Amino acid sequence: MRERELKRIVSKPTLTTSWTDNVLGQMIRAMPRYIDDIERDFGTETYDKMLNDPFISAQFEILRGATIQDGVTLLPAFPKPIKGRSEGSSKEDYDKSMEVLDFVKSMVDELETPLEDVLFDMLSALAYGARVAEKIYEVEGGVMKLKRLEVKPRANLLPVVNTGNKLVGYVAKKVGQFSIPVPSSYIDPKDIVPVEKFATLTIKSKNGDPRGCSMLRPAYNAWWIKTNIWPNFYRYLIQFASPSIVCLINEASPDRSDYLDSDGTEVRDENGQTIQLPTEEAVRMAVQRIFEGGSVMVMRGGGGADIKTLESQGNGEAFMAGIDMLNREMVTGIMTQTRATMEALHGSKADSDAASNVMDMVINAVRRWLANMIKREVIYQIVDLNMGTEIAKKYCPRVALKSVSRPDFAKTSMGVAQLAGVGWIRPDQKPGINEDLGLPQSDMDDEEIPPGDTQGVWGRGKDVGGSGKPAGQPASPARK
Repeated sequence: MRERELKRIVSKPTLTTSWTDNVLGQMIRAMPRYIDDIERDFGTETYDKMLNDPFISAQFEILRGATIQDGVTLLPAFPKPIKGRSEGSSKEDYDKSMEVLDFVKSMVDELETPLEDVLFDMLSALAYGARVAEKIYEVEGGVMKLKRLEVKPRANLLPVVNTGNKLVGYVAKKVGQFSIPVPSSYIDPKDIVPVEKFATLTIKSKNGDPRGCSMLRPAYNAWWIKTNIWPNFYRYLIQFASPSIVCLINEASPDRSDYLDSDGTEVRDENGQTIQLPTEEAVRMAVQRIFEGGSVMVMRGGGGADIKTLESQGNGEAFMAGIDMLNREMVTGIMTQTRATMEALHGSKADSDAASNVMDMVINAVRRWLANMIKREVIYQIVDLNMGTEIAKKYCPRVALKSVSRPDFAKTSMGVAQLAGVGWIRPDQKPGINEDLGLPQSDMDDEEIPPGDTQGVWGRGKDVGGSGKPAGQPASPARK
């Protein structure tokens, strides 16, 4: 990797090694660990703290779980050819695609840590901007076999980029180092681990920055305010959740009274003398021990003793309304809406459907990022190392993570039936329709006209004009 990068940067490959190493070191730089202004100003553990918030954690786990809820599907590079049709893929391309697919699937299925578990861990990039997994290979029987994908702690690697912000490798933390010192200018190429050694999932990259952007950043302000509200709300509950006690004692009560412990026994000093306190304080302590909460106030007045309670006039509605508003702000910042994951205050079912569609767009975007990473940085390399670059370019399997959108089956199937009735459904479209409707694939999908299809099932027996008559029969005359 370093040699290819060097040839691209330096136009004279005959230069001395020390000079070219110096040029390469000047043209690349290690990026700091922080990914944005929040981590720069408040520490790289800030987003870890935010994930301790129940509302933020819930949105984070919803995104991670929904992204890989249906697992990862590997598909051949060329679809199965349709009998009776000349266009589309050839049988040779399809057979080679299946051969490559079976080879990759067998290797992926034997990973020490299941691929779905690795991807679930890497999806913490939603909070941290990017996550990196090291690819560990072993040679077995002449095959370069991917044994495992090891997701690395953020503190162990620093990304190295060239002047165009293209990721060229990582500087790794060495044994015995507490942290990785960020090089100020020169980087020794020998300290760079090539980018081909890793699979990097980057979320919402800006200006080509491989560190990505945290999806929690828009929720930071609301989270910070909410975090500072909790101590005040806690003090409010301590003070006003229990009623305050007002004790009235007779004006003629003595100024001082014996100090009694919780058992009602007189408390004495080291000389054996009974300890006395001001009567108001002695009464307050005695009442406080009985009620074990709330505040107690003792006053002289009236002709006799009495105890009254003072109830709070509110329930902390201002605090609760503020916290609820901040929760909605955080959810909106992460998921772009609140209706799909929070209870609605107002609105209709149509509003909820629209909010669900918006959330589907967010989840599908994450799925595209993940699928691209799997294909480009894992699957392609497996094929390239074992079968060659030309085979990898042409026959590298496709990676599919199903769309989270769940269409209305009755409405969608009715629309498909109507389109089929007028001959708008072709055989090569049916596998995709079956997948969208959640139906198993049929063997008849490979045939242009299945045997006995006199009713035009899937539109195969219909004429092009959509008259509703089986092909080869005249259409009904128009009404006058």
